[in-house]
Amino acid sequence: MNGRATAMATLLTTVLVTLTACSSNGGDRPAATPTSSIPVTTPDPNVGTVRGILHGAGGGGIVLVTGAGGRRYSTSAGADGRFQLRLPPGRYDISARSYPLSSDGRIDCTAARPTIVTARRSTSLSLNCAAR
Repeated sequence: MNGRATAMATLLTTVLVTLTACSSNGGDRPAATPTSSIPVTTPDPNVGTVRGILHGAGGGGIVLVTGAGGRRYSTSAGADGRFQLRLPPGRYDISARSYPLSSDGRIDCTAARPTIVTARRSTSLSLNCAAR
């Protein structure tokens, strides 16, 4: 067979295999769709959620979290001052810096006490902000 005949034979075989697959399931429903190769991630059940708000801040900010062994995390607070962060269980010191972040307009925000995060639980937190 030459190259063109081989290509035609391959095409014909593909069409026949497809038609056979469609008709082998009763003909009234489509053949099974191939599965996706894109990995699906599910939330880790062994973490907790901290939801909070910056009080006295104007326009959001950056939330800074320090855990055991000095491990650091951060997230952004929206223009309304609200933030959310998923963390492994443990004890955390949480603070924030409100916008604007310039040296003359900086506003620091702190929690009254360390925050305890428990797996599969949500913890609410208010950070009080004061101009420096």
